[in-house]
Amino acid sequence: MRNSHNHVYKQIGNAESAHFTTDIGLDKGDLNTAVALFFAFFVSLQPLGAALGRRYGMVAWVPTCMILWGIATALHAWVRHQWQLYTLRILIGCLEGTEDSRSK
Repeated sequence: MRNSHNHVYKQIGNAESAHFTTDIGLDKGDLNTAVALFFAFFVSLQPLGAALGRRYGMVAWVPTCMILWGIATALHAWVRHQWQLYTLRILIGCLEGTEDSRSK
């Protein structure tokens, strides 16, 4: 799990190196808050993900999370406001947190 956390930090670093917050008109602190929101939901929803996976079966649950994750990730191209960034990062944290429990 530590490698996945490092991967997220590297991707956020890459986005900021490419002037992500400047391009969409946000402060750098907004990106830090978005990362914190992501991890809060990611960590707290892992037990729920394990329960949902057992209830609905991983064959159905994981692909559903992956499709929704892909859509939410693509929506970052249209982020122009702080609330949009926060909403997407929370949604992605929820999806990754619930989907990540498959291997536990």
